Amino acid sequence: MSGAALMLAFGIARRDRIAKIFGSSESAVPKALRPDADVLPPTNLSQEPPLNSVASKGDSSEEAAAPDPQETHKVLSSDEEVQSWGAPVIEGNVRLEDSRLAHQAVYRTKLKYPLIMVQQIWKTSDAEPKVKDYVGERKMVADHLVVRLRDVQDLAVFEQKIARDGMSLRKQMYAGGLYLVSFPLENIDTYQIMQRRLMELPEVKSVTPDIYGRGF
Repeated sequence: MSGAALMLAFGIARRDRIAKIFGSSESAVPKALRPDADVLPPTNLSQEPPLNSVASKGDSSEEAAAPDPQETHKVLSSDEEVQSWGAPVIEGNVRLEDSRLAHQAVYRTKLKYPLIMVQQIWKTSDAEPKVKDYVGERKMVADHLVVRLRDVQDLAVFEQKIARDGMSLRKQMYAGGLYLVSFPLENIDTYQIMQRRLMELPEVKSVTPDIYGRGF
């Protein structure tokens, strides 16, 4: 008997067996058992995933996407005062002078100097820090720096220099040579930019944050 005849005989025998089980009504036969049912091809479990699939977290290939600095961990502050300030007016990540990465959030408060920056620091030189690298947080005035000047003969000349970058003298401290130098806070990294520019001036001996409360 030919192959085609064998297939025909097999189909007829299969139909007769199904009819005996479910009766003569075709509607009673489950669709998957009907002779004309669609047959799905077997699944190939060894088939490679498409090239545009998302890489796993363990993918170490050179083409894997670089970590986004904006994905920096932001720790929920345990400081109740910070929590009472609500949402920050501006926040983001910056690289500090010592290569540590910091998440900075600026809040508008009701304090004497209303703009306070909460700086959460991560001890790492990588673009994306790990939780174990968290150092702690500190609070400081966001729109001025404490500047110690050398023996300046003409303070007006110094004021002219810092005015080129939009800075001005906010207050002279009681200690000799100490001043609060203020600046408009335009971006999250304005603080670091002004800090570097002040340190470049020959009249400046040191530049430090105006820490609010207790630091780490």
